[in-house]
Amino acid sequence: MGKTTAKDLDPLKQLLAMKLEDRLEAVAHDLQSKTPRYSGIDAHSLASALGISDCERPGSGEDWSFIRYAQIGSVEEHAQMCSPASEVVYLIQDQVKPDRFAELLTLSESLDETDDPKFDFLTEVERKMLEQAIAEKDLESHSSNGMNCLAHIAVQTNNLVNLEFEAVIEDDGSSFILRTPYDKQGKKFEDLTSCVTDSW
Repeated sequence: MGKTTAKDLDPLKQLLAMKLEDRLEAVAHDLQSKTPRYSGIDAHSLASALGISDCERPGSGEDWSFIRYAQIGSVEEHAQMCSPASEVVYLIQDQVKPDRFAELLTLSESLDETDDPKFDFLTEVERKMLEQAIAEKDLESHSSNGMNCLAHIAVQTNNLVNLEFEAVIEDDGSSFILRTPYDKQGKKFEDLTSCVTDSW
């Protein structure tokens, strides 16, 4: 009986010993296992093993989709970081009637004198509009600075199972952080449900 070596036990080497289509099937099957064998493989190494040649710099070879995002937060959170706080209402000047906008300016004047501004005078609709406008402004800023960008790609097995990867794109186009199908399964992909987005 042959002796088991460290090479035989190395998950990445085991995977690389297979044909590409067999690697894809092996990972798809492994995702359903209670004791996954390949989940500990470095994300970039796993992506490369599954045929994604440009995982270090997404978009330079394979067909990735890109999305930039900004979180929709409260008006109060934004106002605490921006001074004067009252100026935030200008973001919805074109969305409310002139007399209401004048009223909002008056109501917000006192907020410049406090460290804990409260916009309780906003209607529910106005608050929603304002928080959306703030997020859209943040999205423009992120776009200019190369921030908050994600890239996604999926490779498909012969059994039509999609193995998805998510890359966090740095301002130089590289992906220092890469999330794998195991992260997708563990709900560790970025949650964009409360964000404004721009995709391409």
